[in-house]
Amino acid sequence: MKIIQRLKKWLNKEHGALIIESAFVYPIMFFVLMFLLYMGNMYYLKAKINSVVSQEAITYAARFADPNQEQFDKTIPTSNQGDTQVTKELYRYLDVFNLSDYGTASDVQKNELVKEIEDTGFYAGMTPANITVETHKVHNYVVYQTYEVTVNYQLKFPIRFIFSKDVVLLNMTAHEETPVIDTSEFIRNVDMAVDYVERTETGQSILTTLDNTYARIEKFIDGEKKPDPSEAVAGGSGTYTVTDLDAAISDKCKEYYDKYGPNLTAEQKQSLYEELLDLYKKTAPQNRGDLLVPMNAEVIDGLQKSNYGKGDVYFVTYKWETGNETVESTRTMKTMPVGTVFDRLGSPYGKCVGQVNEDGSCAKVSQRSIPYYFEGDDATQQASYHRYVVKVEITKSNLIEQIEKKASSVSEKERMKAAVNKYYDNKIPVYGNNGNQDGLAYGEIASMFGEPGGGYQYDMPLDMNDLYNIGMIDVVKNY
Repeated sequence: MKIIQRLKKWLNKEHGALIIESAFVYPIMFFVLMFLLYMGNMYYLKAKINSVVSQEAITYAARFADPNQEQFDKTIPTSNQGDTQVTKELYRYLDVFNLSDYGTASDVQKNELVKEIEDTGFYAGMTPANITVETHKVHNYVVYQTYEVTVNYQLKFPIRFIFSKDVVLLNMTAHEETPVIDTSEFIRNVDMAVDYVERTETGQSILTTLDNTYARIEKFIDGEKKPDPSEAVAGGSGTYTVTDLDAAISDKCKEYYDKYGPNLTAEQKQSLYEELLDLYKKTAPQNRGDLLVPMNAEVIDGLQKSNYGKGDVYFVTYKWETGNETVESTRTMKTMPVGTVFDRLGSPYGKCVGQVNEDGSCAKVSQRSIPYYFEGDDATQQASYHRYVVKVEITKSNLIEQIEKKASSVSEKERMKAAVNKYYDNKIPVYGNNGNQDGLAYGEIASMFGEPGGGYQYDMPLDMNDLYNIGMIDVVKNY
């Protein structure tokens, strides 16, 4: 009995409780620590293998752009070093559909990558296993290329679940795709060629054509709101395209210019107006673009010939009442803060734009007093209607700053700066009695060409194309 009593007393002491607690806690702590060590090793392996694969893709992308790079990677280059027999990959963009093995790593190169991955890890039982190089090649996307490396592997987790015979295998994938960048010599040569082109008159003409082409493509991709084709004029064939109509208008004006000269009689103006209107109506509304024809014979002033770097172009001139475009009592200089939305009914090469109200409404066609033929009075339903939004507040100081930063060439910079300075020299005496003289000429549109006017317009220092190119405005999509 004494022995049992002593045992009970001993178990009731703290030493007995500590033994029991240790029997439960220590094994759990041991397994937790081991689990953390193995998990840490697993994440280390994953990060290390991702790094190896990433470096592999970057290295082979550099070697693919410049075959001499592999030799320079392995040795310290000297002044006379370099395999002159190795040619550059000048035709590497031709394999558009990746049909050949061109640009694919060899088995030897893949095995080198596998060997490097196998040597990774802290614990012998947890090194990567079943390593396979799924992808190790260049991809051609016509205008650019990438080099892709993809590796599949397994990590063994040295713990078996209850009633399981096998250890846990974790399937992993490391992937990297990096661009193939041309060598610095090639980039410098291209920059030199671009600089040379920008400094020649022919080159500037080419760049202007490319800019206009890009703008049209971008506009087509973004989508532009056009009238419903079902609203086409009855009897119109709708077979002309914008290019057809542009050429047809110029050819018709040339025909009259060659026959009668730049100054036409009233009868000749009436005949020209009717023929131009017939061409316009033969073109479906969605195909007219920004092209416009006279609203009647009375608004025609004459004909003019000009050259825009693509041959002679002939067009109609109009009887603009210069200086009387706005009601005198409403004239002021008004700023256009960032976010202001405005519109234009016509091509982006004009400078007069309309006010868009807070509710999104705008002036009707008749309120704009412009001498062109339109179908209906809703400006937003015309093919040549566009909306823009201000990105940089349009002031003289901001215009000069953006021109300095964004002009495509020295000649373009000088042209635009001269236009801005001339604008403020001319507009401030007329519009500058009120408002901010660093702003824009603003006023109510006067009655002209038999139209009532009544809308409000801004007269810009530069046309929409220039303002867009120097980052002052952006195009509002779907208009």
